[in-house]
Amino acid sequence: MVLNNLNALLARLPALAMPTGQKRVWLTDFLAGTMVFNFVALAEYALVAHGMVVRAKKKEAADAQKAKADATSEKGVAVEVAGADNAKHETLCLHELRAALADLDHLFHWLFPLCYIIFCAIMFGIHDNYVSSDGCSLDTPE
Repeated sequence: MVLNNLNALLARLPALAMPTGQKRVWLTDFLAGTMVFNFVALAEYALVAHGMVVRAKKKEAADAQKAKADATSEKGVAVEVAGADNAKHETLCLHELRAALADLDHLFHWLFPLCYIIFCAIMFGIHDNYVSSDGCSLDTPE
């Protein structure tokens, strides 16, 4: 949506206000920065969703293993737990890291708005540094 607004804005600007060379338009820079924040939010959503799926699969596997252990212990069969080799241990560590992505949402609840407020403060602070175009003036001639 932001990319669509950016393209619509560039299409409606007068020829003198188009960003060429060193001349830049503040609104296009602001919308481009906002677009970056939108893509970061999308990536964060994807990572959290993936972490939740991994965590659910891990819980299902643990429940199935517990049910299997309960069923074999009721039959009186001794259950031996074999030691894990290095490859299996590395896979489990990676699996736990992927499951921890589900907690990323707690971090982004306060980090994302804080970063966006800082971005907006900087952009509004440097608004006067942008060159204004006489061709895009809204003042009426007297």
